[in-house]
Amino acid sequence: MIQIAKDKDVKVIFSEDLVDPRLANTLASEVGAQVMVLSPLEGINQTEQQEGKTYLDKWHENLDNLRMALECQ
Repeated sequence: MIQIAKDKDVKVIFSEDLVDPRLANTLASEVGAQVMVLSPLEGINQTEQQEGKTYLDKWHENLDNLRMALECQ
């Protein structure tokens, strides 16, 4: 996986906030990429709920991360 990511010049490795990020962090470190989060909508935690964060907010965060990773305008 590391060699493929290097060959493809991968700049971003995605992780989920409900999953242990160690594998994504290790892979990103090995290939010189950064880790970005794609958050499953069911992943709104209690703190985020208390702050008033909604599914739509999570959707927009995911969209922003995808835009950055894919270098969209």
